[in-house]
Amino acid sequence: MSGKVVCKQCSKEERSNQHRLDPLLLPITYESSSIITDFDLPRKYTSTHNDDTGEIYISIGHEYNTTLLSSVEARIRESQVIGEWIKKNDQYEIHLKVQVSTKINPNAVIRNEYICKELGLVLEGIAFAETALLKLHSYLMNAKIYIHFRSLDPVYDRVEYWHRIGYWVQNSKKLNKHSKKEIVKKGEIKEESVKKESQKKKSVKKERVKKEEIKEESVKKESIKKESVKKESVKKEDTSSDEDSDEDIANDKKKSHKKKYYTGPAQICQSCIGNR
Repeated sequence: MSGKVVCKQCSKEERSNQHRLDPLLLPITYESSSIITDFDLPRKYTSTHNDDTGEIYISIGHEYNTTLLSSVEARIRESQVIGEWIKKNDQYEIHLKVQVSTKINPNAVIRNEYICKELGLVLEGIAFAETALLKLHSYLMNAKIYIHFRSLDPVYDRVEYWHRIGYWVQNSKKLNKHSKKEIVKKGEIKEESVKKESQKKKSVKKERVKKEEIKEESVKKESIKKESVKKESVKKEDTSSDEDSDEDIANDKKKSHKKKYYTGPAQICQSCIGNR
């Protein structure tokens, strides 16, 4: 007679809300703007985690997010969390699924430890993403959350209850001092970055205006120079014309003088010859 399999469970501490969520590391995607506050079924969640950046991606829609499910985290690491709301006995519940061990990732021990450690953070993210919905439909805060751990190893294949969604709603008063400081610090860094970027743009704009002013001044000087050269050229032409006119008058006088001079002596010579 084979004994009953005793499944491994996530610890009570791991199933507790440790308020570790950093909203700055939570990119949220909504299928539509209306789904943010409108509650109707199906309502599904798709979540993946980026180990390099620490970001948790949350998608909410009537269908699962195929873009997230085609990512490396989902295809290779199989670290995705998917699930949906269901109505059971006139009560709403949330059922989520995680892959503990598969043919691609068979190490159930390590993966189970990792999932138990990080799952609470994902639930905080989902609750944060549903802030508007839960405020408008407060009765949904009582929806129970069940996690389906899928594993090839029967020891790790089980279903666990992880409180109600209202339990995972972020409460600023419960945030530990370290989290608050980190959020403030990241906000200040972001603000400083925006400020520097703004100053950089202003500096570039000033430099561009300055260059345009220099260029405009250069064009203006060049125009004045050309105008001056043009005036000088016109002046020289007028002077040359006046000189030519004076020279013509002088030549005319000389011709007139020569004509009188040679006519006189010729007449004198003729009379002299006649007297002789």
